[in-house]
Amino acid sequence: MAVRTVVSVRRFWSWLDSVFNRVDPDRIKEVGPDRACAEWLLRCGANVKFNRTSDFIRDYNFLVAADDKFKIEAIDADGASIMHEGFRHLRGLTQLKKIRFHNCQYINNSALAQLIVVKDTLHQLEISKCYNVSDKGFPHLYDLINLKELLLSDLPSVKDPKGSLTLLRSALPSCKITYQDATQK
Repeated sequence: MAVRTVVSVRRFWSWLDSVFNRVDPDRIKEVGPDRACAEWLLRCGANVKFNRTSDFIRDYNFLVAADDKFKIEAIDADGASIMHEGFRHLRGLTQLKKIRFHNCQYINNSALAQLIVVKDTLHQLEISKCYNVSDKGFPHLYDLINLKELLLSDLPSVKDPKGSLTLLRSALPSCKITYQDATQK
């Protein structure tokens, strides 16, 4: 009976996480892409920094009012429940420079594919302890042409870290790439 309860609880939380990741086009129209994206990120446990604030916002209650002057500049998703379905919230962000995905259980190759919508502004990207990211996800990063720094680590689903690092460096020659798994083995 205890096993069944654990499975039921996991399914419930997974379902709830998917609900939190749903995109509401009407909400985006109402408050703008930056505010709607910030709401999504905070709802899923991530932190967000706006261009006119000095610190990351961690609490939904401290979110700035809908204002076109406030643009998301950085995302810190440490243990956040963000899923690839929610990445459509990134569309319309014009000043996003930095993203950190750490210990995000739902980040996968499909999520990396959707980063293309921020390719013009994204300068720094960290992907660590995201166990559903594999070698097959890295080619999606090749189009992030303005990336200046890429930090990768603790990605056990990547079968060939050294080969992946070589391909990434070839595709992104202007980017400083650090891949700890590739240098440790």
